[in-house]
Amino acid sequence: MLLAGVQPEGVYVLRARGESMIGLDITDGDRLLVERDAEPVDRDIVVVLVGDGTELRRLRLAHQTCILESGDDAEPPVIVERAALQVLGVAQAAISVRRLRK
Repeated sequence: MLLAGVQPEGVYVLRARGESMIGLDITDGDRLLVERDAEPVDRDIVVVLVGDGTELRRLRLAHQTCILESGDDAEPPVIVERAALQVLGVAQAAISVRRLRK
């Protein structure tokens, strides 16, 4: 079961904006179910604090650094020291939202 044992206050919904994660099947307007206290592992999709804003990226772990990848090959990865990485949550599911026809 998805997020079994996780309290509601440990989960939030984030709306994706932009097309940088389209290669990972996350598109503009998708809603992401994010677990706040999950311990990220290699290749997780994470919400990270970058500068003054947040970004959604795939996390790649190396020895002393982390590589933050987008789903767009044209966008270069960002390399961050592990100690400086601020993960705000791990995405557990993406929900595509579209209006139903009546």
